[in-house]
Amino acid sequence: MTQISRRNFLCQAGLLTSATLISWDIFAKVPNLNLAYSAITWGGKDLDAMKDIASLGFKGVQLRANTYDTYKTKVNELKDQIITNNLVLPMFSSGNVEIDPAKEQSTIDFT
Repeated sequence: MTQISRRNFLCQAGLLTSATLISWDIFAKVPNLNLAYSAITWGGKDLDAMKDIASLGFKGVQLRANTYDTYKTKVNELKDQIITNNLVLPMFSSGNVEIDPAKEQSTIDFT
C-alpha cells in the first residue's frame, strides 16, 4: 500500500470537494461547447451506452475498438444508431494505433 501525506490527502480531498460544487450549467453556457462521454464503462454494450449518454444530454459518444469488431461490415448501421440518438462521434479510440512512422502502413492495413 502506498503512503499518502496528510497534506496531499487534504489537497486531493479539497479538489474533489470543489469539483462537486461546479454546476454543469456553466458548461451549457459556453458557446459551441459540446460534451461527449466514452462508452467504455458500459462493457461493450455500445447501443445501451449511446441511449444512456444521449438521455443525459451529452452530444457525442466515444467508441472503442470493440465496436469495430461488431460493426466493421455494418458501418451504416452504426452510423444510423449514432444519428438516431442525436449524437456525434468525436473520437474512435483503439488501443493499438501506432504513432511510429515506420508502422503507418500496418496501422492503416489493420483497419
